[in-house]
Amino acid sequence: MWFLRPVYLNHCEKGDVLTAAQCNAVFENISIDADDLNRDEYVPGSSGVSRLYRDLIEKFGLTPNGETALIYF
Repeated sequence: MWFLRPVYLNHCEKGDVLTAAQCNAVFENISIDADDLNRDEYVPGSSGVSRLYRDLIEKFGLTPNGETALIYF
């Protein structure tokens, strides 16, 4: 759920409604294998959730405050 806020802030102006197409543009690029979600990579609890959040933000060039970061792949 934390990830929805930066998706909104990076794709909408204040007061706009985030469309399904805008969400899909971000979420269709997420490919997480079950093997990637393990206790070694993301420990159970809030620290694991926080790490997954930070990894998704970084991978998709988003910032929590809505300023798009430059990411080079």
